[in-house]
Amino acid sequence: WFYHLYYQTLKELYYTYWSFSLFMIAYFLFTVISGDLSSSVFYLRFIGLLFLAAQMWILYNPIYYPIVSWWEYDFRYRDDVKVMVKLPNEKEVEGRLTDIRKEAACLCLFDDVRVGEEVLITSIDGLSLRKFRLKIMSKRQTLFGRPLDYGGKFLLGDSDERKDFNQFYDFWKNDRKDKMRLKFGAQ
Repeated sequence: WFYHLYYQTLKELYYTYWSFSLFMIAYFLFTVISGDLSSSVFYLRFIGLLFLAAQMWILYNPIYYPIVSWWEYDFRYRDDVKVMVKLPNEKEVEGRLTDIRKEAACLCLFDDVRVGEEVLITSIDGLSLRKFRLKIMSKRQTLFGRPLDYGGKFLLGDSDERKDFNQFYDFWKNDRKDKMRLKFGAQ
């Protein structure tokens, strides 16, 4: 029963996957620590623990599980960045990048884009950086009437493009820190 529910959370990309995984890690650690070192069950559970940790590391990515700030209603403090996006049909729309990790991002748009298509991020919150291509890898609608969340991978080619991306990533991290300081009144 537990493993069936655990599989469903992974298959449907529910955020309860992380709670189930933490429970599994605690169970494996408890049985590994309290078990007999010479038994084969010890080694099987240890290997299972390693596989689970590897799976969690791979899935800790905005393509699958973007970090959302659903509790933050005041847009002055949300840790997202306004962007202009050129869609495959050459239409330019406004969107938001809400999570950036591992050269991937969560892009929120009200327009529909198919999985596998590429979009072009043309402007990032007033920064004069190179344009970035983003390949859409996943699509999720969390609430009706809210934007669609697209998980995408940045397509970075040459070293100049990587340098610009690293500069943008540093801007994004610093912007998040500044908004947290502003929210809690620290100067």
